[in-house]
Amino acid sequence: MFLVFEIIISIIISSIPLVGYYLKKKKDKSELLFSLLSFLILFIGCLIRIILIERYPVGLNQDEASIGYEAYSLSKYGIDRNGMFFPIHFIAWGSGQNVLYAYILIPFIKLFGINNFILRLPMAVVGCLTLLVSYFLFSNAFTKKNGLIFLFVFSITPWHIMKSRWALESNIFPDLIFYSISLIYFSLKSNKKRYFIISSIILGISTYAYGTSYLFVPIFSVITYLYLVLLKKISIKDSLIYISITTIVSIPMIIFVIINYFNLNTIRFLITIPKLYSNRFTSLTSINGNVFTNGLNNFKMFMSILTYQSDGFVLNYIPMFGLFYKCSLPIMVIGFIYSLVNRRKNILLGLNNLLFISSLMVVLFTEPNINRINIIWISFIIYLGLGFVSIYNLRKFASYLLMSIYFVLFIFFIYNYFNDYQSDIEKYMFNGLEDAIIFTNKMNYDKLYITNQVNQPYIYYLYYNRISADYYMKEVVIKDKYVAFQDVKSIDNVYFFVPNKLKSGNVYILDKNMVRKYDVDNFKVITFNNYSVIY
Repeated sequence: MFLVFEIIISIIISSIPLVGYYLKKKKDKSELLFSLLSFLILFIGCLIRIILIERYPVGLNQDEASIGYEAYSLSKYGIDRNGMFFPIHFIAWGSGQNVLYAYILIPFIKLFGINNFILRLPMAVVGCLTLLVSYFLFSNAFTKKNGLIFLFVFSITPWHIMKSRWALESNIFPDLIFYSISLIYFSLKSNKKRYFIISSIILGISTYAYGTSYLFVPIFSVITYLYLVLLKKISIKDSLIYISITTIVSIPMIIFVIINYFNLNTIRFLITIPKLYSNRFTSLTSINGNVFTNGLNNFKMFMSILTYQSDGFVLNYIPMFGLFYKCSLPIMVIGFIYSLVNRRKNILLGLNNLLFISSLMVVLFTEPNINRINIIWISFIIYLGLGFVSIYNLRKFASYLLMSIYFVLFIFFIYNYFNDYQSDIEKYMFNGLEDAIIFTNKMNYDKLYITNQVNQPYIYYLYYNRISADYYMKEVVIKDKYVAFQDVKSIDNVYFFVPNKLKSGNVYILDKNMVRKYDVDNFKVITFNNYSVIY
C-alpha cells in the first residue's frame, strides 16, 4: 500500500512542469522536450527520496521517535510528554527539541494515524518539493537547459537524498530557507511584493525548525535587505516592513530564547513558551568563553568536514560518497568563482553568496557537525550546479561526460544506500526494537525490562505503544530532571535497564549479543534483528 502511494506522490510532483506546458496557449516542441526531461529527472529524484521510507533507513532513531510521539500526543491530547499545552519548543529530554516538524505532522496523524511511513512522509515530500522549486528557480534565473542541470545536481546529491528520508526534525530548516530565497528572487523578477511577504513569513516560521536559525535568520535578513537596498532593488521602507513581518512571526521564539538565556519562568498563555530543564543551546555555541578562539576552532572543524565530506557520524553520510560525491570540491570552486564574477549580472548569485556568508557566521558560532550546520550545504549544492553550468558553457561535451560520471556515481550510491549502508546504521537506528516491544504487548508480566543500551529507550516504549502523556507524567521515575538528557528509570512496571539476574514472571528486551551473559536455560528467547525478548 505504501509503495503505491509513494509512486503516486512522485508522479504528481514530477508532472507539474508537464501540466504547465500543456496549459500554455503557445506550445513548441523544444519546450515539450524540456518538460519531458524535467519530468524524468524529477521523477527519479522524488522517487529516490520517498520510496520505502518506512523501511529505509532501517529501524528508528531516538529523535524520530521523540518527534513522532510529541506530534501524536499533541494531536490527541493537546499536550507534549512534559505536559506543555501546544508549546513553541519541546522540553523533550530536558534540553529541548524543535517543534515545527511535529506541527506539520499533526494533520497527517489526524488523517492516517501514526506509523513510520507517516512520520517520515512530510520530510520526504519537502525534499521532493525542493527539487521542483529548484527547477523553476534556475530555469527562470538562467536558461531551461541550465535549469535541467541544476535539477540534475539537486536530484542526485547524497546529502539531500539522505536527509529527506528520515524524520530528524532539524532537516527541514535548509529547505525552508531555500524556499524563502526563491520567493525573494521571484519577487524581484516579477515586481510582486506578495512573494516578499510570503518569504518573510517563511523566514519567521523557520525559527521554529532549528536552533541555528536564531543566529542565521537575523544575519541573513539584515544583510540581504541591506544588499537589496544598496542595489536599489527595494526601498528602505519595504525592507523594514519585511524584517518586521519576520520578527512578528518569530516573537514567541524570541521570548523563548530570552527566557532560557536569562533563566526566567515558563509562560503559559494560549500557547506555552517553556523554560528548559537544561539549556543546551549555549553549550553548543561560542557565545560563552573565548569567542575568537572558539570561532577559529569551529572553522577548522568545518573545513575538515567540507574537505573529507564527513563528520564521523554515519547517519549523515556514506564514507565512499560523502555529502556531494568526493570529486565535487573542484567543481564547487569553479561555481564559487563563477558566482563572484557574475554576481552583478544575476541577482540569484548574489542571494546565494549572502546565504553562504550568513551560514558561515553560524559555523563560527556553532560547534560543527553535518546536522548542526545543515543550512550551509544548500549554498554548496548551488555552487556545484554553477560549476556544472560553467563547464557546460565552455565545453558541452565535457559537461555531458561529467554528468554521465555523476549519474554512475549516483547509481552506485543508491545501491550502497539500500544495501550495505543499512547494515552500517542499524545499531544507531535500533533495528528490531519495534518488533520486540510490540511482541511484549501480547504478554502478561510482573515487570518489563528494556535495555538501556538503547539511546533513551523510554521514548520507544511511549511511541510504539501510544502511551498517553498524562499516564507517562503520573507514572514516570526520572533520576534527575535538570540535565540535558534525562535518565528515565521506569514508567509504572516498565524499567529501562536490565538487572544482573533474570527472574521468572518478568520479561526482558536486550541486545541479542548480551543474551549469552545471562542464564536463560529456563526461559524462551525470541530474536528480532538486533534485539531479543526473554520470557
